[in-house]
Amino acid sequence: MKSTLERGHQALKRISELWRIDAERMQWVDLKDYHNGAGFDWWPGDYPVVVRASFQNERNDGGVRISIRTDVLRDAPVASEPFEKMAALVS
Repeated sequence: MKSTLERGHQALKRISELWRIDAERMQWVDLKDYHNGAGFDWWPGDYPVVVRASFQNERNDGGVRISIRTDVLRDAPVASEPFEKMAALVS
């Protein structure tokens, strides 16, 4: 059985493969203070995408939490009716 750390790294690697990320536009990070986590930062365009895996203590259930963040819609008027209509059309 794979350890939590191995499963987390495998999930991160799989995400990067599925997204076909150019290695020159990403940076792997090891975050000892992020719940023994790891991840990568990716710049597909003007906004970075931050992907992280945080690992629970090995004595717990061995779960891995994957989080993905970007600022692409940070200043978008998401509460406006025009934005809601546009989002509905493209989803």
